[in-house]
Amino acid sequence: MKPSTASGETTLIQSRMWHPDHWPERKSAPTLAECVISTVDRDQTRQEVEDDHTSDEGTRLY
Repeated sequence: MKPSTASGETTLIQSRMWHPDHWPERKSAPTLAECVISTVDRDQTRQEVEDDHTSDEGTRLY
């Protein structure tokens, strides 16, 4: 008896997400700071959020 392919696996294969030539342009993706600003109620500029993240990377990474 031949095992059947799960529909999730088929979708993954068809998506070609592991082929870089099928990836969207990186410039079209929002930055982390832009995602935070769009989802969290903050009175900060994009630069201020980026500065916070940069500071956290240096002091709170581990």
